[in-house]
Amino acid sequence: MNFFQYQETAKRNTLWLLVMFAMGVASIILVIDMLVLVGVGVAESEGKPRDWNQVVLHNLPLLAGVSAFVGLLVGGASLFRLAELGSGGGASVAEMLGGRVIPPETIDPTEKKDPEYSRGDGHRIRCSGAQGLPVGRGGDQCVCRWLEPQ
Repeated sequence: MNFFQYQETAKRNTLWLLVMFAMGVASIILVIDMLVLVGVGVAESEGKPRDWNQVVLHNLPLLAGVSAFVGLLVGGASLFRLAELGSGGGASVAEMLGGRVIPPETIDPTEKKDPEYSRGDGHRIRCSGAQGLPVGRGGDQCVCRWLEPQ
């Protein structure tokens, strides 16, 4: 597979993920609206049977407000996470996954001799600077990334 095929596959997968995310958010909003509607309907019914169409029509402003609140909450959290990930590039992602910056003047022999070393809990960390990859924080520091346990 060449670069252009990879790029096309990545675009298609990104679109699919965005559609699935939107469907997930819509489902969350729908479920919360239904819970609010049932709660309001039961509270207003006083034990008598209710016409649920009337309950929905009577409470449309409440449902719209709840939907807007949930949508803003999910959208705000998503934008916050996007800004958090975008602000530091790969370095911020590596640090969120447990990586840390290793300065070139480190005295730890395991960090000096091997860019990939064990943390002691079975996880390995690989140093991107030692592999000639961009590190995102200047050329003299090494940003490490999390690897799966061996």
